[in-house]
Amino acid sequence: MLSAILVNGLVLSGIYGMLALGFALTYGVARILNLAHTAFYMAAAYGLFFFLGRMGFAPAALLASLLVLLIALAAYKLLLEPLREHEATVLIVTIALALLLQEAVLLLFGAHFRSVPALLPGFVEVFGVRVAQQALLALLFAGVVLLLAWALLKGTRLGLGIRAAAQDQEAAELVGISLSRAGNWAVGLGAFLAALAGLAVAPMATLEPHMWNAPLLVVLA
Repeated sequence: MLSAILVNGLVLSGIYGMLALGFALTYGVARILNLAHTAFYMAAAYGLFFFLGRMGFAPAALLASLLVLLIALAAYKLLLEPLREHEATVLIVTIALALLLQEAVLLLFGAHFRSVPALLPGFVEVFGVRVAQQALLALLFAGVVLLLAWALLKGTRLGLGIRAAAQDQEAAELVGISLSRAGNWAVGLGAFLAALAGLAVAPMATLEPHMWNAPLLVVLA
């Protein structure tokens, strides 16, 4: 029992880790409490489901990620950045955006449960627990993504600018860092991480238009 909890918890923690890092980046740099963050995760999962009917897994995943990235950046530039100083308004707008994405999914795919075929079917035994190979693949994928994100933030000039803007925006501006550009990168990276989490969970979960609600509470915590 304990082994099952640890193994399954580790798999879920990888998914939530990607979501939480993206959420923290958006809030830390752009100063936006984005309640639509997990709706991007849902949109990516449905995007993968849609594109898989027309192409292979890799191009479908890429297109789904890019679609979510474009939606997030457009929402930031058109709706959120102009209202950034008004926190209550931003919360309302992000909730509205999440509900809009939810209703768009309902309109396009209906309320029926959907599923994405596993990229790696079958099971293996880990510490006496029968674990789906797809779950282990998702855990490995999450680990690689989080490691790359850490390397980007710690070892590149872009990452340095993002961290500086998150820690002290006035000081960052004084040394020539563009807060607008840093905000764009943070929102883009945050949405991309949410999309990757959606791609990782899609083959393991049942897709439905309200699947973004439960992860949001965990990510906020």
